[in-house]
Amino acid sequence: MQSPTKAIDDLWRNNSFKHPGKTISEVEEELRTKFDLTPTNTAAFLKTRKYLTKKGGRWVQKHTPLKELAGLQIALVEAGKPRTAVKTFESVIKDFDGELVISDPYLTEDALDLIEKIKAKAIRFLFLQMPKLSPKSLADFQKENQHVIFRKFDKPHLHDRYILDADKFLLVGHGLSLRNKETFLILLDDTLAKDLRLSLLETFNRRWKEAQPV
Repeated sequence: MQSPTKAIDDLWRNNSFKHPGKTISEVEEELRTKFDLTPTNTAAFLKTRKYLTKKGGRWVQKHTPLKELAGLQIALVEAGKPRTAVKTFESVIKDFDGELVISDPYLTEDALDLIEKIKAKAIRFLFLQMPKLSPKSLADFQKENQHVIFRKFDKPHLHDRYILDADKFLLVGHGLSLRNKETFLILLDDTLAKDLRLSLLETFNRRWKEAQPV
Protein backbone atom coordinates (compact mmCIF):
# COMPACT_ATOMS: atom_id res chain seq x y z
CA MET A 1 0.00 0.00 0.00
CA GLN A 2 1.24 3.49 -0.85
CA SER A 3 2.28 5.76 2.03
CA PRO A 4 0.19 8.89 2.76
CA THR A 5 3.04 11.23 1.80
CA LYS A 6 3.59 9.48 -1.54
CA ALA A 7 -0.14 9.61 -2.19
CA ILE A 8 -0.18 13.35 -1.42
CA ASP A 9 2.73 13.77 -3.85
CA ASP A 10 0.67 12.03 -6.52
CA LEU A 11 -2.30 14.31 -5.83
CA TRP A 12 -0.01 17.33 -6.25
CA ARG A 13 1.38 16.03 -9.54
CA ASN A 14 -2.19 15.77 -10.76
CA ASN A 15 -2.88 19.40 -9.78
CA SER A 16 -5.21 18.58 -6.89
CA PHE A 17 -3.74 21.46 -4.89
CA LYS A 18 -3.97 24.21 -7.49
CA HIS A 19 -5.90 27.35 -6.49
CA PRO A 20 -8.15 27.46 -4.49
CA GLY A 21 -6.62 24.34 -2.92
CA LYS A 22 -8.27 21.75 -0.68
CA THR A 23 -9.44 21.47 2.90
CA ILE A 24 -8.15 18.60 5.04
CA SER A 25 -11.48 16.81 4.71
CA GLU A 26 -11.28 17.08 0.91
CA VAL A 27 -7.73 15.71 0.94
CA GLU A 28 -8.80 12.84 3.19
CA GLU A 29 -11.67 12.03 0.85
CA GLU A 30 -9.29 11.81 -2.12
CA LEU A 31 -6.84 9.68 -0.14
CA ARG A 32 -9.68 7.32 0.76
CA THR A 33 -11.29 7.04 -2.67
CA LYS A 34 -8.13 7.03 -4.81
CA PHE A 35 -5.62 5.24 -2.59
CA ASP A 36 -7.73 3.41 0.02
CA LEU A 37 -5.91 5.33 2.77
CA THR A 38 -7.38 6.65 6.03
CA PRO A 39 -4.51 8.44 7.82
CA THR A 40 -5.24 9.66 11.35
CA ASN A 41 -3.10 12.81 11.12
CA THR A 42 -3.45 14.17 7.60
CA ALA A 43 -2.44 17.70 8.65
CA ALA A 44 0.95 16.45 9.86
CA PHE A 45 1.60 14.74 6.52
CA LEU A 46 0.59 17.87 4.59
CA LYS A 47 2.98 20.01 6.65
CA THR A 48 5.92 17.87 5.52
CA ARG A 49 5.32 18.65 1.83
CA LYS A 50 7.45 21.69 0.98
CA TYR A 51 5.45 22.45 -2.16
CA LEU A 52 2.29 23.13 -0.09
CA THR A 53 1.20 26.05 2.07
CA LYS A 54 -1.92 26.63 4.16
CA LYS A 55 -4.08 29.64 3.31
CA GLY A 56 -7.44 30.32 4.92
CA GLY A 57 -7.91 26.73 6.02
CA ARG A 58 -7.05 25.31 2.59
CA TRP A 59 -3.85 23.62 1.39
CA VAL A 60 -2.54 25.22 -1.82
CA GLN A 61 0.50 24.42 -3.95
CA LYS A 62 3.39 26.92 -3.85
CA HIS A 63 4.43 26.11 -7.39
CA THR A 64 3.23 24.07 -10.34
CA PRO A 65 4.35 20.43 -10.40
CA LEU A 66 6.60 19.26 -13.18
CA LYS A 67 4.99 17.04 -15.77
CA GLU A 68 7.52 14.28 -16.44
CA LEU A 69 7.88 11.90 -19.36
CA ALA A 70 10.97 10.03 -20.47
CA GLY A 71 13.55 12.74 -21.13
CA LEU A 72 10.98 15.53 -20.86
CA GLN A 73 9.70 17.79 -18.07
CA ILE A 74 7.23 20.64 -18.48
CA ALA A 75 6.28 23.29 -15.93
CA LEU A 76 3.85 26.18 -16.22
CA VAL A 77 4.81 29.60 -14.86
CA GLU A 78 1.67 31.58 -14.09
CA ALA A 79 1.47 35.32 -14.75
CA GLY A 80 1.50 37.74 -11.83
CA LYS A 81 3.02 35.29 -9.32
CA PRO A 82 6.70 36.30 -9.17
CA ARG A 83 7.63 34.34 -6.03
CA THR A 84 5.97 31.19 -7.36
CA ALA A 85 7.71 31.74 -10.70
CA VAL A 86 11.12 31.78 -9.00
CA LYS A 87 10.35 28.62 -7.02
CA THR A 88 9.22 26.84 -10.19
CA PHE A 89 12.37 27.94 -12.01
CA GLU A 90 14.56 26.71 -9.15
CA SER A 91 12.85 23.31 -9.13
CA VAL A 92 13.47 22.90 -12.87
CA ILE A 93 17.06 24.19 -12.93
CA LYS A 94 18.34 22.45 -9.78
CA ASP A 95 20.47 19.88 -11.67
CA PHE A 96 22.15 22.39 -14.01
CA ASP A 97 25.61 22.60 -12.44
CA GLY A 98 28.19 22.39 -15.21
CA GLU A 99 29.37 24.95 -17.75
CA LEU A 100 26.18 26.53 -19.06
CA VAL A 101 25.27 28.74 -21.98
CA ILE A 102 22.21 30.99 -21.91
CA SER A 103 20.56 32.76 -24.82
CA ASP A 104 17.93 35.42 -24.16
CA PRO A 105 17.34 38.58 -26.22
CA TYR A 106 16.75 40.64 -23.09
CA LEU A 107 19.09 40.99 -20.13
CA THR A 108 17.09 42.37 -17.19
CA GLU A 109 17.24 42.68 -13.40
CA ASP A 110 14.93 39.66 -13.20
CA ALA A 111 17.34 37.67 -15.36
CA LEU A 112 20.26 38.55 -13.07
CA ASP A 113 18.25 37.45 -10.03
CA LEU A 114 17.49 34.09 -11.65
CA ILE A 115 21.07 33.54 -12.80
CA GLU A 116 22.14 33.76 -9.16
CA LYS A 117 19.84 30.80 -8.43
CA ILE A 118 21.82 28.58 -10.81
CA LYS A 119 24.62 26.56 -9.21
CA ALA A 120 26.90 26.37 -12.23
CA LYS A 121 30.69 26.39 -12.57
CA ALA A 122 30.60 28.84 -15.46
CA ILE A 123 27.92 30.64 -17.47
CA ARG A 124 28.08 32.37 -20.84
CA PHE A 125 25.09 34.66 -21.41
CA LEU A 126 24.30 35.99 -24.89
CA PHE A 127 21.79 38.84 -25.25
CA LEU A 128 20.57 41.53 -27.62
CA GLN A 129 19.31 44.38 -25.40
CA MET A 130 19.41 45.56 -21.76
CA PRO A 131 15.99 47.18 -21.19
CA LYS A 132 15.82 49.02 -17.86
CA LEU A 133 19.12 47.52 -16.72
CA SER A 134 21.82 50.07 -15.97
CA PRO A 135 25.50 49.40 -16.70
CA LYS A 136 26.18 49.98 -12.99
CA SER A 137 23.75 47.22 -11.97
CA LEU A 138 25.43 44.84 -14.38
CA ALA A 139 28.90 45.83 -13.13
CA ASP A 140 27.82 45.25 -9.52
CA PHE A 141 26.51 41.81 -10.47
CA GLN A 142 29.75 40.90 -12.25
CA LYS A 143 31.85 41.81 -9.21
CA GLU A 144 30.12 39.11 -7.18
CA ASN A 145 29.55 36.60 -9.99
CA GLN A 146 32.79 36.42 -11.93
CA HIS A 147 31.91 32.98 -13.29
CA VAL A 148 29.24 34.64 -15.47
CA ILE A 149 30.36 36.22 -18.77
CA PHE A 150 28.07 38.42 -20.86
CA ARG A 151 28.27 39.27 -24.54
CA LYS A 152 26.00 41.46 -26.65
CA PHE A 153 24.92 40.16 -30.06
CA ASP A 154 24.05 43.06 -32.35
CA LYS A 155 22.16 41.22 -35.08
CA PRO A 156 18.34 41.21 -34.69
CA HIS A 157 17.80 37.48 -35.25
CA LEU A 158 18.53 36.47 -31.63
CA HIS A 159 15.07 35.17 -30.69
CA ASP A 160 15.58 31.82 -28.97
CA ARG A 161 15.52 31.61 -25.18
CA TYR A 162 17.27 28.60 -23.70
CA ILE A 163 19.79 27.29 -21.18
CA LEU A 164 22.16 24.49 -22.28
CA ASP A 165 24.02 22.08 -20.01
CA ALA A 166 26.29 19.19 -21.01
CA ASP A 167 23.48 16.64 -21.37
CA LYS A 168 20.20 18.59 -21.22
CA PHE A 169 18.65 21.95 -22.01
CA LEU A 170 15.81 24.17 -20.91
CA LEU A 171 13.55 26.10 -23.27
CA VAL A 172 12.28 29.24 -21.53
CA GLY A 173 9.16 30.45 -23.34
CA HIS A 174 9.25 34.22 -22.74
CA GLY A 175 12.79 34.29 -21.37
CA LEU A 176 14.16 34.87 -17.88
CA SER A 177 11.87 37.81 -17.12
CA LEU A 178 9.33 35.52 -15.47
CA ARG A 179 7.74 38.02 -13.10
CA ASN A 180 4.58 38.99 -15.00
CA LYS A 181 4.26 36.64 -17.95
CA GLU A 182 2.66 33.24 -18.27
CA THR A 183 5.09 30.86 -19.91
CA PHE A 184 6.22 27.25 -20.12
CA LEU A 185 9.55 25.83 -19.00
CA ILE A 186 10.41 22.77 -21.09
CA LEU A 187 13.33 20.61 -19.99
CA LEU A 188 14.70 18.00 -22.40
CA ASP A 189 17.66 15.68 -21.89
CA ASP A 190 19.90 13.90 -24.37
CA THR A 191 17.83 10.72 -24.38
CA LEU A 192 15.18 12.68 -26.24
CA ALA A 193 16.82 15.63 -27.98
CA LYS A 194 20.61 15.38 -28.12
CA ASP A 195 20.78 16.44 -31.77
CA LEU A 196 18.72 19.54 -31.05
CA ARG A 197 20.91 20.47 -28.06
CA LEU A 198 24.07 20.13 -30.14
CA SER A 199 22.53 22.20 -32.93
CA LEU A 200 21.61 24.97 -30.48
CA LEU A 201 25.11 24.85 -29.00
CA GLU A 202 26.70 25.15 -32.44
CA THR A 203 24.54 28.19 -33.23
CA PHE A 204 25.30 29.73 -29.84
CA ASN A 205 29.07 29.29 -30.22
CA ARG A 206 29.00 30.86 -33.68
CA ARG A 207 27.09 33.88 -32.39
CA TRP A 208 29.29 34.09 -29.29
CA LYS A 209 32.37 34.57 -31.48
CA GLU A 210 30.65 37.46 -33.28
CA ALA A 211 29.30 39.10 -30.11
CA GLN A 212 30.90 41.94 -28.17
CA PRO A 213 32.11 41.54 -24.55
CA VAL A 214 30.27 43.64 -21.97
